[in-house]
Amino acid sequence: MDLRHLRYFVAIAETGTMVRAAERVHVTQSTLSHQLAQLERDLGTVLFERVGRNLRLSDAGNAWLAHARGILGQVEEARRSIDGIGGLATGEVKVGAIHSFVTRQTPAAWPETAAATAAGAAIRKRRRAPST
Repeated sequence: MDLRHLRYFVAIAETGTMVRAAERVHVTQSTLSHQLAQLERDLGTVLFERVGRNLRLSDAGNAWLAHARGILGQVEEARRSIDGIGGLATGEVKVGAIHSFVTRQTPAAWPETAAATAAGAAIRKRRRAPST
């Protein structure tokens, strides 16, 4: 078992389908299915109940989800700690864009803000009144 298995498992649990989870983690549905099967073999239990095309966490899956999230969180915290020691760039980046660009061109990027925040980035959106 490796961190990839944990990331894939959490994505499946959060989205409820292989298709959406595969899109989220940028792999094929087949790859995701194989990795889940390997994780279930490694753990010796079924993590999801298959209900048509949807997946619902089993009792074991519910128990494992809390641990998987905790492990991934600890790994990210450790990575940020090491990044600070290693002198990797930290700080603030400000990006400006006109309202029409933000509303029309970047909606697909907004889900990524949750991942960036989880990785330690502080994201603030501020709207400034147009100048006249």
